[in-house]
Amino acid sequence: MKKFLAFISLVFIFIPSPSAARPWVQTLDSVLTTLAEQGMFNGQVLLAEKGNIVFNNGYGEYENTSISTTSPLPVASISKSMTAFGIMILKEQGKIDYDDKITAYLPKIPFPNVTVQQLLNQTSGIPNFLSTALDYGDTTRVMNQEEILELISRIRPPAGKAGEKFYYNNSNYLLCRSIIENVSGMSYADFMKHYVWNPLGMDHTHTDARVNLPADAPINADNFYNPGSGIHSTAGDLFRFAHALKSNTVISHKSVEEAFSRPLLNDGTKSNYGFGWYILETPDGKSVGHWGRGEGVKTYLELYLTEEKTLVMLTVHSTSYVDQTYQVIRDIWAGNPYELPTRIQAYDIDPKLYKEYTGSYLTPNLGLLHVSVENGKLYLRPDPVPGKEELVPSSDSTFYFRNQDLEWQFYRDGNGEVIGFGFKGDRKEMGMKQK
Repeated sequence: MKKFLAFISLVFIFIPSPSAARPWVQTLDSVLTTLAEQGMFNGQVLLAEKGNIVFNNGYGEYENTSISTTSPLPVASISKSMTAFGIMILKEQGKIDYDDKITAYLPKIPFPNVTVQQLLNQTSGIPNFLSTALDYGDTTRVMNQEEILELISRIRPPAGKAGEKFYYNNSNYLLCRSIIENVSGMSYADFMKHYVWNPLGMDHTHTDARVNLPADAPINADNFYNPGSGIHSTAGDLFRFAHALKSNTVISHKSVEEAFSRPLLNDGTKSNYGFGWYILETPDGKSVGHWGRGEGVKTYLELYLTEEKTLVMLTVHSTSYVDQTYQVIRDIWAGNPYELPTRIQAYDIDPKLYKEYTGSYLTPNLGLLHVSVENGKLYLRPDPVPGKEELVPSSDSTFYFRNQDLEWQFYRDGNGEVIGFGFKGDRKEMGMKQK
């Protein structure tokens, strides 16, 4: 009976309130439709108030198909919130404890002082496995999760002190997924489907088959090292997931409180990252959220706990405008004035400048970057990853990626010679051009 009542409550919350009482709904739909027609927005937007969906729609295209509310889209790092949920389920089943050392479940991993909770809180101090994969892995073929872990076990890269500081690192959640698999005896996808997605009615959520690619798959800069979970979902399914946390339909209120709590660091201060959630506490209230970012993808899942509101936004192949579009959504929802994104105009650069820009640049955070010219276009390739991305000019010295909200800049010295390359407006962190 209890489960039946929980199911009935879930059904009722998905009945949208009439849009006639909310004139901003028509405004927002019109704006997003216009942006989609102009190629500036592809994705889904869902807004909810007090457990009721008040706006939910899809716009544009993904993989040559029109996006509807039931079109699964990549969620990128929002998957961390779901992975943490899986760990919480194992905790309530009595199969793990947050204070356990991870070597109890992953005995070959060379980080004996790290606990499960420190992985969840991203305070483990473990290194980013991408660096190890670049230095010691075979970048001419795909590395799946098992091969990455084998490499880490063999190379044993040095780690920082566990619990010392927050460091956002995909490797923490790669290990969380491995713990789920080792403890449950199920694949990550099967576990999530059985314990999370099916119970919550997340019928359009699944893992991408490309997470563990075959060794002979085509290599590019995105897939040779594959630390992500590859989850695809919809804004509606993510709302179901968020509501389950707030209504305690699958796990207890105590577990949710732990997930939404700021953890203590070794020095007694608190971090702002719980169990797969960023946490914002102000005098006006408390919010939690997670965001994702990838090649042509940017995602938002925000729970305004005090206001009892939820925002979900999934975008694909329109990330050059996504931050501006997000702000438009927030402004229209709040009844504030808004400013539409401005379309990036193609800049007619003199191709002769490309000769000055070609070369290698050693950056402090991104390593060695190679800039080359092919068929009249400028390309960027990080070393030693195969694959490259076109640098599209926005001025004589600035460039952007077509499907990412990143801008780059070439820097010159007082004599006009190109000396560096890096993020736009960040000369102090530019990479120096190598002779």
